[in-house]
Amino acid sequence: MKLMKLILVVFVVVSLASCATGVRLYPKSPDSNSVAEGVYDVILYGMDGPNDVETVAILDRTDDSYRLVSKFGSEHYKVYYGLKADQAVEKASNFLKGLTIVTAMERRMITGPNGERIGYEIRPIFDSSTVINSYFGCSYNLQPNSDVVFSVMWQEFYKPFSSLNKR
Repeated sequence: MKLMKLILVVFVVVSLASCATGVRLYPKSPDSNSVAEGVYDVILYGMDGPNDVETVAILDRTDDSYRLVSKFGSEHYKVYYGLKADQAVEKASNFLKGLTIVTAMERRMITGPNGERIGYEIRPIFDSSTVINSYFGCSYNLQPNSDVVFSVMWQEFYKPFSSLNKR
C-alpha cells in the first residue's frame, strides 16, 4: 500500500514538473515591416467561423532547430509546409481576412532565448465596437527538446453587475 502511494506521488510530481518545464518566450515587434527571407511552415489556427476570436497565423521558420507545436492538438489548425516568406505572409493575411470583425493585423516576431528568430505571429486586431473588454494573445513555451509549444488565449473581462450598481 505504501509503495502504491509512493508511486502515485512520484507520478503526480513528475507530471506537474513536465508541464512546468521550459522557458517562456515573448513575441516582440519586428525591426522591419517585412518578414525575413526564407522558407516557413504556416500554421493557421482557429477560424471556426467568421467571428472566431481565437484565430491567429503563425509562421514557423524551417531552417532552425525549433518546431512550433500547438498545446491543444491538431483539430484547431492547418499547416502549409515550405512556403517562401512572401507566400507565407499572403496565406496568413488571406486567412485572417476571413474574420468579419478584424480591422487590422499585427505582426510580432517570435525569438528564442538568445534572440534568434524562430518565426512570426500574425494576429488580428478586432473592431473595438464589436469586441469590448477582452484580451487576445498567444503564449510560447520553449521545451527542452526544442519544441516551442504555443497556446491561444481569449479572455473576456466583464464587471459583475453588483459592481455596476455601487456608487
